[in-house]
Amino acid sequence: MDSVEKRPFGFWMATALVVGGMIGSGIFLMPVGLAPLGWTAVAAWGISIAGAVSLAFTMSRLAQAMPQASGVVAVTGAALGELVGVLVGWSYWVSVWSANAGISIAATSYLGSFVPWIRATPLNGAMTAIFTGFACARSMRHGIAVEVASVAAPSAPCLMIVRLVVMTSSLWFAASLSAHYIPR
Repeated sequence: MDSVEKRPFGFWMATALVVGGMIGSGIFLMPVGLAPLGWTAVAAWGISIAGAVSLAFTMSRLAQAMPQASGVVAVTGAALGELVGVLVGWSYWVSVWSANAGISIAATSYLGSFVPWIRATPLNGAMTAIFTGFACARSMRHGIAVEVASVAAPSAPCLMIVRLVVMTSSLWFAASLSAHYIPR
């Protein structure tokens, strides 16, 4: 009899993992730093988006060309040699650990706006950053739970704005229809 393997997490946790990995903490902190630059910042975002789309296209073409490869490290190793593949894997591993420290600091900075105790002393901020880093690194399930919260929290106001725009435009559309088609 075949046994079905239970998946470690469901659809929403997997979605939050992918969205959190793609967005990162920069989406929350960069607008503050780029706002004084005006339209130059908008052009920079456009260039960054073009670069990200180019990378995504390149990765999809590599996956089509080498479907047996397990990832970027395997593709690089197959195309450029084992040493280059190992160097790419090692560089990626170091960058992920460095990014985790940056994400912990960004989360602490973001939380400090809502919980003044965090910014009361440097020790409080450091302890919160360490706790946040360990909470995310403890296990995949706990880290994803933090990502679900960090993706859902900023998304809620955006969804409310979209809902308000749709409601307002539908009311305006209904009012304009009634002005033309209802006899007076």
